[in-house]
Amino acid sequence: MHYRTITHAQLPDYATSEAYRRSAVWPTSPARAESYRHNPYASPEHPALFLALDDSDNLRGFLGTLPDRWQLQGRTLTIAWLSCLWVDPACRGQGIAGALLRQAHEAWEGMLALTEFTPAAKALYDRSGLFVLLPARTGWRAYRRPDVQGTVLRRWPKLQPIAPVLRGLDALGEGLLSLSDHPAPLPDSGSISLGGTLFEPWQQEALSTETGLHQALDKRVQDDPLSPTLSLILSRLQWIHEHPWLKQAAPDDGARRYPFSSVSAQFQTWLWLVKHIDGEFAGVVSMSLRDGVLKIPYCLVPDSALTDVLMLARSLMNKHEAHTLVTHQQKLVNMLHQNRKGFVHLRPSTRYYMLSKGLAAHWDAAQADIALAQDGAGDAAFT
Repeated sequence: MHYRTITHAQLPDYATSEAYRRSAVWPTSPARAESYRHNPYASPEHPALFLALDDSDNLRGFLGTLPDRWQLQGRTLTIAWLSCLWVDPACRGQGIAGALLRQAHEAWEGMLALTEFTPAAKALYDRSGLFVLLPARTGWRAYRRPDVQGTVLRRWPKLQPIAPVLRGLDALGEGLLSLSDHPAPLPDSGSISLGGTLFEPWQQEALSTETGLHQALDKRVQDDPLSPTLSLILSRLQWIHEHPWLKQAAPDDGARRYPFSSVSAQFQTWLWLVKHIDGEFAGVVSMSLRDGVLKIPYCLVPDSALTDVLMLARSLMNKHEAHTLVTHQQKLVNMLHQNRKGFVHLRPSTRYYMLSKGLAAHWDAAQADIALAQDGAGDAAFT
């Protein structure tokens, strides 16, 4: 087995190369490679992919890293998220995953972070001795529509014959909910006024011309232990919105060759400039909808706008027939706990983060609290 590192500068050529096109497994999707290219935190020399190849140059494993910048104790740290890790099932147990992990750790000088990992992956990270686990970040899965059919059939596929009965239970619950909650209908495009808040579609020129937006956001990012400079926050939001890793499409040959998600039956993102009803900038909020689940990766708004943000979320869910809202934004979590209007059920959601020991030392020294961080860092911003 031999190993190869693909840098950000090399990634565009690699993702269009003959070797990439012929590979039975792709270590990145075209959309993800394009997104990496526009990452405002990435430099040409930063590693993007670590590949494990056999003697015939067949891909047997890969690990992806995503550059980011954190602000801790007044210092800006360049770090990387572990964004994907895969080993050919026929080659597992040969130490490939551990070797890829050590290479990434060395290349990034011990500045690694990860989230949304499986129990099997956590076991690998624990065995490596390179990482520590942060306290859990708590949130809610808030169900707006009953999903008895989906929940039951995902857990017990053999119950497919009773699907009509399950659909009937969903329809009954939906009817009862509609009697008690009537979210505002939304226009197909343009600005949306809800409560005392105006939501306007993102405008790129706001990055450089709207001093009011900069002033409003400057107040919002102070508590986030991971926030770099304000200009980079705005660049990150635009990057996420314009270059997501997913696209709405049916699975094709490329999607089947990439071991992680690259397409979904339903996928859409929104990035809103938030204003007070008098036109004064209040902040920014982003939302993403995937297969019936709405997430809020970034919510940089004053407390007075949080109720309207949830109202917008409920209205979008109603318009697009989404059934679940997932959020780990602490103020939204608290608000949902106190006011469940429009949701039939709340179920606790937990997100875990791990940091390499070198990065954890900076984290501990800054006495940072993961509960105060925005929800959009790492994979959560894209999927």
